[in-house]
Amino acid sequence: MTNAPLRLTITPRFCDTDLLGHVNNTTLPGWFEQARMPFFDLFCDNIATATRSTFPLVLVHLDLDFRREIRLGTEVEVRTAVARLGTSSFTVRQEAWQSGVLCVEGQVVLVHFDHVGRQALPLTPTQRARLQAWMAPPAPAATEPG
Repeated sequence: MTNAPLRLTITPRFCDTDLLGHVNNTTLPGWFEQARMPFFDLFCDNIATATRSTFPLVLVHLDLDFRREIRLGTEVEVRTAVARLGTSSFTVRQEAWQSGVLCVEGQVVLVHFDHVGRQALPLTPTQRARLQAWMAPPAPAATEPG
């Protein structure tokens, strides 16, 4: 996803590593969540003081594929883009790159949700427009040699 509209650089910490010296697989969901902060800001005026009734998002799906190990000592770039918009939900695609190599890719589905009424809410026109701005442009078409 070389054309991802949102990017975050993370410096792995020693405490992120496992016995083999790799960044532990449990670390990546936290890094990916950190890279999704712009989405939280879109749905909540002040994430620092958010409560159940003022934070209208729920994560309903998380999927990660580990392609290569991530090591201590080199920065990691997390690339994030909206992959799909639904009526009340949206899918976010994320990748972790280290030294130009794709190491982890994943996606989450977030739902605009009313915690009091316990039901999904339609995305507002403002939310949809902002989320559309974060959609990754299509990758250039591969050309066949010839």
